Amino acid sequence: MSGKDDKRDSTDLSPSQIAKKTKTTDDESFVFVEEETEKGDHAGVKTGIEENLTSSPEVVSQIKTKTLIIVILDESGSMQAQKGDVIGGYNSFLEEQKKACENDEARLILIKFNHIVTKVHDARSLENVPELSTDNYKPGGNTALYDAVGEGIRIGEAALNEGERVLVLIMTDGQENASKNFSSSQIKTKMAEKEALGNWTFAYIGENPDQWARDMALSSSNAVPYDLAQQRENMTRMSRAVGTFRVQIQAQMQDVFTDPPSSARK
Repeated sequence: MSGKDDKRDSTDLSPSQIAKKTKTTDDESFVFVEEETEKGDHAGVKTGIEENLTSSPEVVSQIKTKTLIIVILDESGSMQAQKGDVIGGYNSFLEEQKKACENDEARLILIKFNHIVTKVHDARSLENVPELSTDNYKPGGNTALYDAVGEGIRIGEAALNEGERVLVLIMTDGQENASKNFSSSQIKTKMAEKEALGNWTFAYIGENPDQWARDMALSSSNAVPYDLAQQRENMTRMSRAVGTFRVQIQAQMQDVFTDPPSSARK
């Protein structure tokens, strides 16, 4: 290696390279609605995210990560009364995430569901994610929660770039009552398969979170109740969880609803 190569800034190195440098001592398919199908605007870049790299704050602060965020949002009839809070809260969430972590490059997919699963848009950089409005969020119908999660996983698989970690956020104020293509056991299997890869995390804000965690064999720390009294608080909690995930360098988390340590990246 030449002297010039030895002088590369550590911010240009992958996590695995930084770690080395510092060590000196078959899916079911079904028809669903696609409101926007344009592909995301980032090409895949290798980042080599690894867990347990180093505890050095100086090194951690230099590590660059990439995150694919998949939001699965309830649009059933029971959300009608809180439509304004959902729209306003979601748009605040977008603004917060644009500033959340300068060392994490995030893309976002939005999927909404009632008895029909709708992909609002494919993976887009946060700067290019459209806001929610009364034009693209119109509550009505029943709750096909399992179909939404199953389709969200399929869409995420197709959109995932090399080196990205995935955070799937599910938000619903009710329980499953309309899925036709996926059962509880099928979703449990699919989620387990993804978690076993080491770079997929699922988080749930909804009805009976303890039951959801048990049924899906997920960490109970990644499931919290939907707040019916303070509707906008649900979006605030989602934004906080995404922020917590993004400032960490781990590829997977079991406690996204816990505030990050002071040593986390900014």
